[in-house]
Amino acid sequence: MKKFKVLVKVDGLKHEHRKIIVHNLGDIAEIYFNEKNAPLEEVDALMVFHWKGVISEVLLDKLKNLKVVQAITAGIDHIPEYIQEERGIEIHGAQGANSKYIAEHVFAFMLAAVKRICFHTQEMRNHRFRQDLYHGTLYEKKLALLGFGTIGQEVAKIAKHFDMEISVFKRWKLLDEEWNAVVKFVATDRDELHKILKHADFIVVALPLTRETRNLLSKEEFAVMKKKAVLVNVSRGKVIDEEALYNHLKENPEFVACLDTWWKYPKEEEEFRQDYPFEELPNVLMTPHIAAKIHGFFENMILTASKKLREYFWEVEHGGSQKS
Repeated sequence: MKKFKVLVKVDGLKHEHRKIIVHNLGDIAEIYFNEKNAPLEEVDALMVFHWKGVISEVLLDKLKNLKVVQAITAGIDHIPEYIQEERGIEIHGAQGANSKYIAEHVFAFMLAAVKRICFHTQEMRNHRFRQDLYHGTLYEKKLALLGFGTIGQEVAKIAKHFDMEISVFKRWKLLDEEWNAVVKFVATDRDELHKILKHADFIVVALPLTRETRNLLSKEEFAVMKKKAVLVNVSRGKVIDEEALYNHLKENPEFVACLDTWWKYPKEEEEFRQDYPFEELPNVLMTPHIAAKIHGFFENMILTASKKLREYFWEVEHGGSQKS
Protein backbone atom coordinates (compact mmCIF):
# COMPACT_ATOMS: atom_id res chain seq x y z
CA MET A 1 0.00 0.00 0.00
CA LYS A 2 1.29 3.42 -0.92
CA LYS A 3 2.11 5.48 2.15
CA PHE A 4 0.87 9.00 2.78
CA LYS A 5 3.49 11.73 3.04
CA VAL A 6 3.54 14.09 6.03
CA LEU A 7 5.66 17.20 6.46
CA VAL A 8 6.04 18.25 10.10
CA LYS A 9 6.74 21.97 10.62
CA VAL A 10 6.72 22.25 14.40
CA ASP A 11 9.46 24.29 16.06
CA GLY A 12 11.22 22.90 19.09
CA LEU A 13 10.48 19.23 18.50
CA LYS A 14 12.57 16.98 20.70
CA HIS A 15 13.48 13.37 20.00
CA GLU A 16 10.65 12.09 22.20
CA HIS A 17 8.14 14.24 20.30
CA ARG A 18 9.28 12.82 16.97
CA LYS A 19 8.96 9.32 18.40
CA ILE A 20 5.30 10.00 19.27
CA ILE A 21 4.56 11.06 15.69
CA VAL A 22 6.43 8.14 14.14
CA HIS A 23 4.83 5.65 16.54
CA ASN A 24 1.32 6.78 15.61
CA LEU A 25 1.80 7.39 11.89
CA GLY A 26 4.93 5.57 10.79
CA ASP A 27 3.14 2.46 9.56
CA ILE A 28 0.90 4.39 7.17
CA ALA A 29 2.93 7.49 6.34
CA GLU A 30 6.38 8.68 5.38
CA ILE A 31 7.21 11.46 7.84
CA TYR A 32 9.55 14.33 7.06
CA PHE A 33 10.81 16.69 9.73
CA ASN A 34 12.89 18.76 7.32
CA GLU A 35 11.37 20.25 4.19
CA LYS A 36 14.74 20.06 2.42
CA ASN A 37 14.51 16.27 2.48
CA ALA A 38 10.80 16.07 1.66
CA PRO A 39 9.27 15.45 -1.79
CA LEU A 40 7.23 18.65 -1.44
CA GLU A 41 5.04 18.14 -4.51
CA GLU A 42 3.87 14.79 -3.09
CA VAL A 43 3.15 15.85 0.50
CA ASP A 44 -0.43 14.99 1.56
CA ALA A 45 -0.47 16.48 5.05
CA LEU A 46 1.20 19.34 6.87
CA MET A 47 1.49 19.25 10.68
CA VAL A 48 1.99 22.69 12.26
CA PHE A 49 2.16 24.50 15.58
CA HIS A 50 2.46 28.12 14.47
CA TRP A 51 1.67 29.40 10.98
CA LYS A 52 2.87 32.99 10.78
CA GLY A 53 6.60 33.13 10.20
CA VAL A 54 6.78 29.35 9.68
CA ILE A 55 4.69 28.54 6.60
CA SER A 56 5.52 30.79 3.68
CA GLU A 57 3.58 31.28 0.45
CA VAL A 58 6.62 29.94 -1.40
CA LEU A 59 6.47 26.68 0.56
CA LEU A 60 2.70 26.47 0.23
CA ASP A 61 2.92 26.83 -3.55
CA LYS A 62 5.30 23.89 -3.65
CA LEU A 63 2.87 21.66 -1.74
CA LYS A 64 0.76 20.97 -4.81
CA ASN A 65 -0.74 17.74 -3.46
CA LEU A 66 -1.52 19.09 0.02
CA LYS A 67 -4.93 17.93 1.26
CA VAL A 68 -4.94 18.66 4.97
CA VAL A 69 -3.30 20.90 7.56
CA GLN A 70 -3.24 19.32 11.02
CA ALA A 71 -2.54 21.79 13.83
CA ILE A 72 -1.23 20.51 17.14
CA THR A 73 -3.26 23.28 18.81
CA ALA A 74 -6.97 22.96 19.53
CA GLY A 75 -7.69 26.37 18.01
CA ILE A 76 -7.08 26.90 14.31
CA ASP A 77 -7.72 30.65 14.12
CA HIS A 78 -3.98 31.23 13.53
CA ILE A 79 -4.23 29.45 10.16
CA PRO A 80 -5.46 31.77 7.38
CA GLU A 81 -9.01 31.00 6.28
CA TYR A 82 -8.12 31.27 2.59
CA ILE A 83 -6.16 28.02 2.92
CA GLN A 84 -9.48 26.22 3.13
CA GLU A 85 -11.68 28.63 1.22
CA GLU A 86 -9.47 29.23 -1.82
CA ARG A 87 -7.17 26.23 -1.92
CA GLY A 88 -9.68 23.63 -0.71
CA ILE A 89 -7.32 22.28 1.93
CA GLU A 90 -8.91 20.87 5.09
CA ILE A 91 -7.83 22.35 8.42
CA HIS A 92 -8.04 20.26 11.59
CA GLY A 93 -7.23 21.09 15.21
CA ALA A 94 -6.16 18.85 18.07
CA GLN A 95 -9.27 19.33 20.19
CA GLY A 96 -9.32 17.38 23.42
CA ALA A 97 -5.56 17.19 23.99
CA ASN A 98 -5.68 19.07 27.29
CA SER A 99 -9.39 19.79 27.76
CA LYS A 100 -9.67 18.22 31.22
CA TYR A 101 -6.84 20.41 32.52
CA ILE A 102 -8.38 23.54 31.02
CA ALA A 103 -11.68 22.61 32.69
CA GLU A 104 -9.78 22.22 35.97
CA HIS A 105 -8.39 25.73 35.48
CA VAL A 106 -11.93 27.03 34.91
CA PHE A 107 -12.97 25.73 38.33
CA ALA A 108 -9.82 27.09 39.95
CA PHE A 109 -10.87 30.49 38.60
CA MET A 110 -14.50 30.18 39.65
CA LEU A 111 -13.70 28.96 43.14
CA ALA A 112 -11.01 31.60 43.64
CA ALA A 113 -13.49 34.27 42.53
CA VAL A 114 -16.47 33.18 44.59
CA LYS A 115 -14.38 32.37 47.69
CA ARG A 116 -12.44 35.66 47.30
CA ILE A 117 -9.15 33.83 47.72
CA CYS A 118 -6.93 36.56 46.25
CA PHE A 119 -8.62 39.27 48.32
CA HIS A 120 -8.23 37.39 51.60
CA THR A 121 -4.64 36.43 50.82
CA GLN A 122 -3.76 40.09 50.33
CA GLU A 123 -5.67 41.12 53.44
CA MET A 124 -3.74 38.59 55.53
CA ARG A 125 -0.44 39.71 54.02
CA ASN A 126 -1.41 43.09 55.45
CA HIS A 127 -2.14 41.44 58.84
CA ARG A 128 -5.93 41.82 58.55
CA PHE A 129 -8.01 38.81 59.65
CA ARG A 130 -11.37 39.39 57.97
CA GLN A 131 -13.96 36.96 59.30
CA ASP A 132 -16.73 39.52 58.91
CA LEU A 133 -17.20 38.86 55.17
CA TYR A 134 -19.34 36.20 53.54
CA HIS A 135 -18.37 34.39 50.36
CA GLY A 136 -20.31 32.50 47.73
CA THR A 137 -20.66 28.95 46.47
CA LEU A 138 -20.92 27.04 43.23
CA TYR A 139 -23.52 24.62 44.55
CA GLU A 140 -26.88 24.80 42.75
CA LYS A 141 -25.84 27.92 40.82
CA LYS A 142 -26.64 28.56 37.17
CA LEU A 143 -23.82 27.94 34.69
CA ALA A 144 -23.83 29.15 31.07
CA LEU A 145 -21.34 27.33 28.86
CA LEU A 146 -20.58 29.22 25.64
CA GLY A 147 -19.22 26.43 23.51
CA PHE A 148 -19.81 22.74 24.09
CA GLY A 149 -16.85 21.05 22.51
CA THR A 150 -14.34 19.01 24.46
CA ILE A 151 -13.59 21.82 26.95
CA GLY A 152 -17.24 22.70 27.53
CA GLN A 153 -18.10 19.05 28.10
CA GLU A 154 -15.26 18.58 30.59
CA VAL A 155 -16.48 21.67 32.47
CA ALA A 156 -20.01 20.23 32.50
CA LYS A 157 -18.75 16.94 33.95
CA ILE A 158 -17.27 18.77 36.92
CA ALA A 159 -20.25 21.12 37.25
CA LYS A 160 -22.53 18.13 37.80
CA HIS A 161 -20.75 17.46 41.09
CA PHE A 162 -21.74 20.93 42.28
CA ASP A 163 -25.35 20.36 41.22
CA MET A 164 -25.09 23.34 38.91
CA GLU A 165 -27.89 24.09 36.46
CA ILE A 166 -26.22 23.99 33.05
CA SER A 167 -27.24 25.89 29.92
CA VAL A 168 -25.26 25.78 26.69
CA PHE A 169 -24.72 28.06 23.71
CA LYS A 170 -23.76 26.14 20.57
CA ARG A 171 -24.53 25.94 16.85
CA TRP A 172 -27.24 23.29 16.94
CA LYS A 173 -29.94 22.23 19.40
CA LEU A 174 -29.04 18.55 19.17
CA LEU A 175 -27.05 17.06 22.04
CA ASP A 176 -25.46 13.66 22.40
CA GLU A 177 -27.77 11.43 24.40
CA GLU A 178 -25.52 11.44 27.49
CA TRP A 179 -26.10 15.19 27.92
CA ASN A 180 -29.87 15.34 27.53
CA ALA A 181 -30.47 14.86 31.25
CA VAL A 182 -27.62 17.21 32.22
CA VAL A 183 -28.14 20.31 30.07
CA LYS A 184 -31.31 22.23 30.88
CA PHE A 185 -31.37 24.50 27.82
CA VAL A 186 -29.50 24.86 24.53
CA ALA A 187 -29.25 28.34 23.00
CA THR A 188 -28.38 28.66 19.33
CA ASP A 189 -29.06 32.30 18.43
CA ARG A 190 -28.48 35.76 19.89
CA ASP A 191 -31.88 36.04 21.58
CA GLU A 192 -31.48 32.67 23.28
CA LEU A 193 -27.93 33.57 24.25
CA HIS A 194 -29.24 36.65 26.04
CA LYS A 195 -31.78 34.47 27.81
CA ILE A 196 -29.15 32.22 29.37
CA LEU A 197 -26.78 35.12 30.11
CA LYS A 198 -29.54 36.91 31.99
CA HIS A 199 -29.93 34.06 34.48
CA ALA A 200 -26.35 32.80 34.72
CA ASP A 201 -24.29 33.12 37.89
CA PHE A 202 -21.22 31.81 36.06
CA ILE A 203 -20.40 32.20 32.37
CA VAL A 204 -17.61 30.15 30.79
CA VAL A 205 -16.38 31.04 27.31
CA ALA A 206 -14.92 28.02 25.49
CA LEU A 207 -15.67 28.89 21.86
CA PRO A 208 -13.32 28.86 18.88
CA LEU A 209 -12.54 32.26 17.38
CA THR A 210 -14.33 32.61 14.04
CA ARG A 211 -16.00 35.38 12.07
CA GLU A 212 -19.23 34.55 13.90
CA THR A 213 -17.76 34.49 17.41
CA ARG A 214 -15.46 37.53 17.22
CA ASN A 215 -16.76 40.09 19.77
CA LEU A 216 -19.66 37.77 20.56
CA LEU A 217 -19.78 39.23 24.05
CA SER A 218 -20.12 42.98 23.71
CA LYS A 219 -21.96 45.84 25.40
CA GLU A 220 -25.43 44.37 24.74
CA GLU A 221 -24.49 41.01 26.25
CA PHE A 222 -22.89 42.52 29.35
CA ALA A 223 -25.99 44.64 29.88
CA VAL A 224 -28.17 41.55 30.43
CA MET A 225 -25.76 39.74 32.78
CA LYS A 226 -26.20 39.66 36.54
CA LYS A 227 -24.32 42.38 38.40
CA LYS A 228 -22.51 39.73 40.47
CA ALA A 229 -21.85 37.21 37.69
CA VAL A 230 -18.46 35.58 37.21
CA LEU A 231 -17.13 35.42 33.64
CA VAL A 232 -14.34 32.99 32.70
CA ASN A 233 -12.58 33.07 29.33
CA VAL A 234 -10.37 30.15 28.31
CA SER A 235 -10.99 30.40 24.58
CA ARG A 236 -9.61 33.44 22.74
CA GLY A 237 -9.50 37.04 23.93
CA LYS A 238 -11.15 38.39 20.81
CA VAL A 239 -14.37 36.45 21.45
CA ILE A 240 -15.00 39.27 23.94
CA ASP A 241 -15.12 42.97 23.07
CA GLU A 242 -12.19 44.31 25.09
CA GLU A 243 -13.50 47.84 25.61
CA ALA A 244 -16.98 46.64 26.53
CA LEU A 245 -15.63 44.21 29.13
CA TYR A 246 -13.32 46.80 30.69
CA ASN A 247 -16.11 49.38 30.97
CA HIS A 248 -18.48 46.80 32.44
CA LEU A 249 -15.93 45.83 35.08
CA LYS A 250 -15.33 49.46 35.97
CA GLU A 251 -19.06 50.18 36.28
CA ASN A 252 -19.91 46.94 38.11
CA PRO A 253 -17.33 46.28 40.84
CA GLU A 254 -19.04 43.06 42.01
CA PHE A 255 -18.83 41.52 38.54
CA VAL A 256 -15.71 39.35 38.22
CA ALA A 257 -13.78 38.47 35.06
CA CYS A 258 -11.33 35.54 35.09
CA LEU A 259 -9.10 35.76 32.03
CA ASP A 260 -6.57 33.25 30.75
CA THR A 261 -6.61 34.40 27.11
CA TRP A 262 -5.89 37.89 25.83
CA TRP A 263 -6.20 40.34 22.97
CA LYS A 264 -2.48 41.05 22.76
CA TYR A 265 0.45 38.82 23.61
CA PRO A 266 3.86 40.23 24.54
CA LYS A 267 6.90 39.10 22.65
CA GLU A 268 9.93 37.93 24.61
CA GLU A 269 11.08 40.49 27.17
CA GLU A 270 8.11 42.77 26.45
CA GLU A 271 5.81 43.81 29.26
CA PHE A 272 2.26 42.51 29.39
CA ARG A 273 -0.10 45.26 28.31
CA GLN A 274 -3.57 45.40 26.78
CA ASP A 275 -5.38 48.39 25.29
CA TYR A 276 -7.17 48.71 28.62
CA PRO A 277 -5.49 48.28 32.04
CA PHE A 278 -7.28 45.18 33.32
CA GLU A 279 -4.39 44.56 35.70
CA GLU A 280 -5.43 47.63 37.67
CA LEU A 281 -8.93 46.34 38.39
CA PRO A 282 -9.54 44.42 41.65
CA ASN A 283 -12.39 42.42 40.10
CA VAL A 284 -10.17 40.69 37.52
CA LEU A 285 -8.32 37.39 38.02
CA MET A 286 -5.58 36.78 35.47
CA THR A 287 -3.32 34.02 34.21
CA PRO A 288 -0.97 34.19 31.19
CA HIS A 289 -2.68 31.64 28.89
CA ILE A 290 -1.52 28.66 30.93
CA ALA A 291 -4.79 26.78 31.52
CA ALA A 292 -3.44 23.75 29.64
CA LYS A 293 0.16 24.01 30.77
CA ILE A 294 0.65 20.97 32.95
CA HIS A 295 3.74 18.78 32.66
CA GLY A 296 3.26 16.79 29.46
CA PHE A 297 0.86 19.25 27.81
CA PHE A 298 2.98 19.53 24.66
CA GLU A 299 3.28 15.75 24.37
CA ASN A 300 -0.52 15.56 24.67
CA MET A 301 -0.85 18.01 21.79
CA ILE A 302 1.55 16.04 19.59
CA LEU A 303 -0.16 12.75 20.42
CA THR A 304 -3.68 14.07 19.79
CA ALA A 305 -2.67 15.71 16.49
CA SER A 306 -1.04 12.47 15.35
CA LYS A 307 -4.15 10.46 16.19
CA LYS A 308 -6.40 13.00 14.45
CA LEU A 309 -4.25 12.79 11.33
CA ARG A 310 -4.36 9.01 11.46
CA GLU A 311 -8.17 9.18 11.62
CA TYR A 312 -8.16 11.49 8.59
CA PHE A 313 -6.00 9.05 6.60
CA TRP A 314 -8.30 6.20 7.59
CA GLU A 315 -11.31 8.11 6.29
CA VAL A 316 -9.49 8.82 3.01
CA GLU A 317 -8.63 5.16 2.59
CA HIS A 318 -11.94 3.66 3.74
CA GLY A 319 -14.50 6.35 3.06
CA GLY A 320 -15.72 6.58 6.63
CA SER A 321 -14.72 7.27 10.22
CA GLN A 322 -12.34 4.90 11.97
CA LYS A 323 -14.59 5.19 15.03
CA SER A 324 -17.69 3.98 13.21
